Amino acid sequence: KKSFMLFKSDGTGNEEAWFEENGTCTLKQGGSYTYSYNPSTKEITETQNGVSIKVSLKSLSNSELSYSESVNNLDIGNGFFTGTWEVYFVKVPN
Repeated sequence: KKSFMLFKSDGTGNEEAWFEENGTCTLKQGGSYTYSYNPSTKEITETQNGVSIKVSLKSLSNSELSYSESVNNLDIGNGFFTGTWEVYFVKVPN
């Protein structure tokens, strides 16, 4: 399975985050969210289940989006990760 984030023009979206866990692809996070984008600061704020996160974009174009995020004890399937991870999305055809 592939992880994805879908940003709709109405400020809503949905996502699925899949990780490999002991040879099995497991859904670790998913659901609907709302978001806002500040073009002056190049920040996206995403709110899901009452929890908001804000990330600063490294790149944004019609075909890609990337950012860095500091995480603490992120469940990655076969353990936990603390540090900065790079997130990179590309647009795929429907």
